[in-house]
Amino acid sequence: MIKHRKSLAALLLAAAIINIPPAPAAAGKTDTDQAVEKITDIGKAVIDMAGDAAGKAGASIRDKLGEKEDKASPSPREKAEDARQKNRERIQSQRDDEEEAELDTFHRFLRLIFIRQHIQERLPQASRYAAIDTIPDNMRYAIIAMEDRKFYEHHGLDLEAIVRAFLVNMQSGEIEQGASTITQQLVKNLFLTGERTYARKLEELVLSIFTEARCDKDEILEYYLNSIYYGGGYYGLKDASYGYFGKAPADLTLAECAMLAGMPQAPSVNSPYKDYDAAVKRRNIVLKSMVAAGYITATAAEQAKAEPLILAQ
Repeated sequence: MIKHRKSLAALLLAAAIINIPPAPAAAGKTDTDQAVEKITDIGKAVIDMAGDAAGKAGASIRDKLGEKEDKASPSPREKAEDARQKNRERIQSQRDDEEEAELDTFHRFLRLIFIRQHIQERLPQASRYAAIDTIPDNMRYAIIAMEDRKFYEHHGLDLEAIVRAFLVNMQSGEIEQGASTITQQLVKNLFLTGERTYARKLEELVLSIFTEARCDKDEILEYYLNSIYYGGGYYGLKDASYGYFGKAPADLTLAECAMLAGMPQAPSVNSPYKDYDAAVKRRNIVLKSMVAAGYITATAAEQAKAEPLILAQ
């Protein structure tokens, strides 16, 4: 407030000095008279220069109605204030970006702590969801045989597979081979992008460890079977079971389970609606893997291979 009063007083004093009428011509002018005349001349020159500058700067602008009106160019003080305001806005913008980054990090932390709830939020609604006790053992065995044979042994990470994949990727200079467990595939499908970088892979590993710590194996398998894509526009086991075979998951045969378990790696290629022969070939590969993993006998596999796939449409 004091600074504003001083500035106003200075402006009034300058205006008073500038507007002092010239002293009457006299034979002998005092030093004071000459100083007043000089100040008056300088003041008028400054006013004229300011007016010229305002005119050259474009003193008129169009208003909302398209009319023009004269406007003086901003004063040095206004320019300085404008510059300070822009600087404040720039600093605030930087702070907002930092806050968003911190907020994102905070949400990532919360996701780890409440990983079970975050997973459940991304799963199909109850009417399209298959609980683990309604999923046939053969469906569970088929998906484990194909995707993660050590599922019940590890804690989210298959260290042996990770080391093997790391060595292959180091030799090639890029990520060519994965070593994803069912848990890793679950968190990747629900939370992460398909970006093939080490930073994304590290986040996947951390999410997998927390998922294993807060969910039991059957829950993880249930979440996985209900979240993966089976081709044909079907997400989740229940949709796929009704979409391909017109029946509930609990009624699936061994051959039908094997076909569905062969879908996730290449759903668009292995869809029986797109290529029936490819779907049958993939089903037989799954049956072979189930035999190798000890889940079914060779006789059961041969019987399933002989079973025709009767599709719902």
